[in-house]
Amino acid sequence: MNLLYVNAFKRVSRIYNVVLGIRAPNPLGETLLREGNPSKNFHMKAKSSSTGPTAGFIAEKPIYSKVPISSYSKQSNYLTSSVQKGAKAIDLKISQSRINELIQTGNLTSCGGERYFADYPSGRQYFVIRGNGQVFDDKFNTVRVMTNPKESGIEYTDPRAITADYDLFSIIPRQNQSVNIRPLTVPPKLMRGNFNLDYLKPKALPGQGEDVNMGNLHFFGKTIVNALNREIISEGYRGGKLVWHNDETGNPFSPGFDIADKPIFVHPVRNVVQIHSLIELRYFYEQIRLEGYAPEYSPIFGF
Repeated sequence: MNLLYVNAFKRVSRIYNVVLGIRAPNPLGETLLREGNPSKNFHMKAKSSSTGPTAGFIAEKPIYSKVPISSYSKQSNYLTSSVQKGAKAIDLKISQSRINELIQTGNLTSCGGERYFADYPSGRQYFVIRGNGQVFDDKFNTVRVMTNPKESGIEYTDPRAITADYDLFSIIPRQNQSVNIRPLTVPPKLMRGNFNLDYLKPKALPGQGEDVNMGNLHFFGKTIVNALNREIISEGYRGGKLVWHNDETGNPFSPGFDIADKPIFVHPVRNVVQIHSLIELRYFYEQIRLEGYAPEYSPIFGF
């Protein structure tokens, strides 16, 4: 299983004796991480692009994102919100090696000279990429991508274009470390109907609320996230934090388990594995329970 910075995850897994689940990242983001691009923080909710010269970045225009056309309004709202929090749109420049990679993977097609095209959910989009790597659309407007918004309580923001972060799927401790209280409850998901029922809303525990920069993460989870970022930096990552927020299991607003996540699990002593079906995931959880680990129950997932 190839996962950039997997050794950092393995070290943290061993140090804290936890099984770590990661939602499978887009392989096209790996090059951007190697080039030192920062990853998007908790306050950037807009989705990244999956193809073309914008692949791995968060484009200023929804037509370059991976979301379907029906979700453009939501994507635009997320982008507007991020700008209100300090994010900026900057000109997109990509390296020649990146152009070559996109062509080789079928995500960019050369039309000769500086002209290219790529197929997005919005349809085929045409580009001009200058010798210095700056990207323009077919009307010679600059194509722009986003920087991070500010974290709450932190003034500095990295001025570089952001790529997708590493999303944790789950943090699975040993049984004796399994009582970890999240600031928000995770309610069950209503499968039919659209009723505004109070018990289906996340509840804050007395005197608590989700962390403004890390989300619905318990103290032990914060310890794991901070350790992961230290180890990832020690592996040579130059973009700052790569893991930012709560795992999907503790996300009170999760749409539910999605097999497209293809979660990757890093075990303290066993091989790294990737899960491709719900049956596989349930079986994996049963196996590690027998080893003394305690997968957290998610009312939204239903397991």
